[in-house]
Amino acid sequence: MQWKPRLKIYQGSNRKNTFNPETFEGRSYGHWLYVTKIKGKVIFNDYSYSVTTNGHQGEMRAFLRETLKINLNKVIFVNQRDSLTYGISLNYHYGVLALAEVRLKLPKRKDAFYKEQKAIIKDMTKQIATLKKLGAKSDVKLSVLRTQVKESELRRIERQREKAKIAREKRNAVVTEFKSQYESTDAVVI
Repeated sequence: MQWKPRLKIYQGSNRKNTFNPETFEGRSYGHWLYVTKIKGKVIFNDYSYSVTTNGHQGEMRAFLRETLKINLNKVIFVNQRDSLTYGISLNYHYGVLALAEVRLKLPKRKDAFYKEQKAIIKDMTKQIATLKKLGAKSDVKLSVLRTQVKESELRRIERQREKAKIAREKRNAVVTEFKSQYESTDAVVI
């Protein structure tokens, strides 16, 4: 990104990706705020809003790391469709947390699956606590979200089972047809 002294901002190669060092704001197309500082912490919204914005985000990561020498491991990444102009939303984090909690209660899964869900719960809980300290809010109730996520996950599992059942029936039909062809003839299978 190049410094534009007259505008007092850095601009990306297409001039649609900007960074204002005075306000510490990174914007895509001038309106979608995706990098800012809240209470001294760098917040980076890595939601893939569009292919172009995704490119802007990659350019901004490189700019923060190489030009401003900001350690990206210290940056707090959020994933929300809305611009950071209105603050940080916890909806995404609560959704991931609720899904991991529901999946943790599912029967007949491998140990690695349960370990992964526990790690997600631990990570999301930590991120939510950090984001709450920065003033993040959610416009959904966690109890309502858990119910919705559970119902959605159970429907997804049922669809998955139905697809597996249909695939098994097709496979069994092919095997049965194959066997019946060879049983009805005097052919020898070698």
